[in-house]
Formats: sequence, C-alpha cells, structure tokens
Amino acid sequence: MAKILNIIVVDKLLTGFDAPRNTILYLDKQLKEHSLLQAIARVNRVFEGKDFGYIIDYYGNLSNLDDALTTYSGMEEFDDEEFIRNINQCKDEVDKLSQRHSQLWDIFKTISNKLDLESYERLLRPKDIRDQFYEGYRYLCAH
Repeated sequence: MAKILNIIVVDKLLTGFDAPRNTILYLDKQLKEHSLLQAIARVNRVFEGKDFGYIIDYYGNLSNLDDALTTYSGMEEFDDEEFIRNINQCKDEVDKLSQRHSQLWDIFKTISNKLDLESYERLLRPKDIRDQFYEGYRYLCAH
C-alpha cells in the first residue's frame, strides 16, 4: 500500500515539481489555463499502489478546466515538422534514461542492507560521491 503524501503547493511549485505519491489536491483559489492544468497534473502521476488522484475544488474551477482543455487542445498553429523534431529529441533522451538510472543506482551497489537508511547517508557523506549522485539525479528529474 502506497503511503499518502500531503503537500501544499503554491504557484511557484506547480511547474517542474513532481511528487508521484501525491494523491489529493485541494484547490482553494482560482486557477486558469496552464496553471490549472499543471496543478491537476500533480495528482495524475503514476505511483505503485496509487490508482488515481483526487481533486477537491473549493473554488469552483470546473469551467476554467473546460476552457483550459479547449485552449490547449486547439492547435491550429501547429507545425508538424517541429513536432516530429521534438518527438525525436525526446525519444533520444528516453533511450538514455535506463542507462542513466542504472548508473545512478550503481553509486549504492556497495550497500549490502538496502533497507538501512544510515548506510545511504554514510555513503553520500563525501562531497565527490554526493555531487555524482546529485548530477545523476538532476539529469533524471529533468528528463
């Protein structure tokens, strides 16, 4: 069973913020367009043991959601060639993710008891190892 994660998100954390465990989103102010879609996406992440997310809307953003979906689904100015280029670039990055993920976990291969959190802390004490971990982790988070 997945642990439920409660997070209070403000505008500045909506983009680039990912917490797949997040199950419930409380909306208590008006959100529109991109901000509303980003907020809703916070509970729409896949996580083991999580089948769906809940959105508790105290403000009444349903009509704003319809507008946002209409705005971002109507792509009259869409450039097919640019889209294909972007998809190919994304595919190239996705192809690298498995190897990068393995490289990141290789940092911890010397830890025999994978449930011992202190072992991870001790391993990451030296700055060079910590920097190596951060570099790999930042790459995975950015892609």
